[in-house]
Parts: sequence; structure tokens; C-alpha cells
Amino acid sequence: MPLLADGESGIDTHSHSLSFVENRGQWHHNVRFRADLGDLNALFLEPRAFTYTYYDMDDVAQLHDLSQASVDEKNAFRLHGHTYKVRFLGASNTTPMTGYDKRSDYNNYFIGDDPTRWASHAEIFDRVTYSNLYEGIDLSVYSRDAALKYDFVVSEEANPYLIHLFYDGADNLALQEDGSLQIETSVGLIRELRPYSYQLVAGDTVAVPCRFLLNEDNVVSFFFPTGYDHKLPLIIDPVVVAATLSVPLLLTMGIVLLLITTATFIRELSPLGRAIRSVQARLMYRLMAAGLI
Repeated sequence: MPLLADGESGIDTHSHSLSFVENRGQWHHNVRFRADLGDLNALFLEPRAFTYTYYDMDDVAQLHDLSQASVDEKNAFRLHGHTYKVRFLGASNTTPMTGYDKRSDYNNYFIGDDPTRWASHAEIFDRVTYSNLYEGIDLSVYSRDAALKYDFVVSEEANPYLIHLFYDGADNLALQEDGSLQIETSVGLIRELRPYSYQLVAGDTVAVPCRFLLNEDNVVSFFFPTGYDHKLPLIIDPVVVAATLSVPLLLTMGIVLLLITTATFIRELSPLGRAIRSVQARLMYRLMAAGLI
């Protein structure tokens, strides 16, 4: 669990934005950065993939009661979750991943009794960029209004049809009549709205019609039915909506957030920012008190 570095006050000056913590050995070596999505949920940034992990809030709600449970009850308890990857098929194997807008604070990690899993001075950033993920195409990951977003930035003359996203581990994918993409997981549904793309023309934002293409292998790409100006950069900016997800989801690509949970928990999560971090801390304490971590 992250601990404040020596001398840190604990005052959160970025309470309305998400952050990306570098991996200094505290996580699997495939991971370069991690973003905390709230209540144990996380996004792991890897060289050619995003990995999303979500937990069932019904199980999380039982953690407090486990502090008084017997050893057998604790051993029998299962915290259910779902992990899936979005793999960037055909992407570069040598894509540089760089953190930008470094924060003044940092995290220390002391995980278990194995010093090889400990890490200190893990830097925290507000943005991560994959440079030249595809030829002439960058991927920028950041947050806005407490929403995790990512944009594909296609340089002039580059080919956006190179982008192919394989949803590996999702239970099912389906395109809807409104052009959105529905992702089924064991903890609920996620819906990605029809993607928004645009170009900057003489200082003005000009929308470019864009839609998903989905093949039978759960691979998603983008299609531009009216074309676009190949002599100007193109930005592709999808939006994700939590539809019937049972976890509070601070999700990706320009979030629209819908909490499917109890009124009490919604009050705990409002306002955004520090309240969310407080709930996360309480969940960690519950896990520790229950003897689960």
C-alpha cells in the first residue's frame, strides 16, 4: 500500500485529477505506470496494452464485517473481480512511454515481507504519452474533471486505420444501434460511446464523423465515413460509460460516470477527489483489519 514519503504533509493539491505512478519494482515488470480508479480498481499501462481491473462492490461491502469473522470465514471469503486487457495490435515493440507534468509528491511502497517488492520515491505524473505507438500516431493518457481520458493523436499523412484494439478477457463485445460499443464483464456492462474525432482548422475545432468497427475476434478499429483532411493532425477521443457496473467506475477516454450502488456509498464518494481517496483508505484499512492483506 502506498505510504507518504518522509516529510510529506499529505495535503492533496490535485484532488480533482487522477494520477499515474511509475513502476519501480512494486508491480509486475510489464507495468510502466498505474492509475488508481477508486476502491481498489486500477488501470495498468503497459507498452502495448491497457489492463483494467475492477472489483465487485457487494464483496467489498462485506470487508468491514470480516474484521469480526472467524479464521474459517475469512479463508472462505472471496473478493470477486474482473480483469481485461485492451491490446494495441500491430503497435511498435519499442514505444517510449513518458510521464509528464510530474507532481512534487511521490509514493513509497512496502509490500509484504519481501524487500524486492518494496519501492521508494515512485514519481507521480498527470499524463503519460506513448510516442509513435503506431507510425505517426501518439497515444496520450491523462485526466480531465476527475475523468481518465486517452486520445489517439494522428499526425498529418499518418494512417489511423493502423489502430486495432483487441479486447482480451471481456466476456462479450457488441456494437449497438447508436454506434456505441458494449463491453460485458462479470461485474457488469461498460458502454463506449460512438467515438468523437476532430481536427483543428485555422484555430477552430472541426468534428470528423467517426465510428467503431468490430470484427468477430473482438478487435475494434475506427472508420471515417466522410474522410478527413490528411494534411492536418487528427484526434480520436472515445468516451466510456459505466452502464450496469456494480463498481463505482472512474473510467477512461472522457468519462461519463454512473454509479450503480447504494445511496450511502454515493454520499461517501461525493464530492469527487479527496472523498474518493478517503474511501479508498478506509477500504485498505478494512482489508488489513480483516487479515486479507
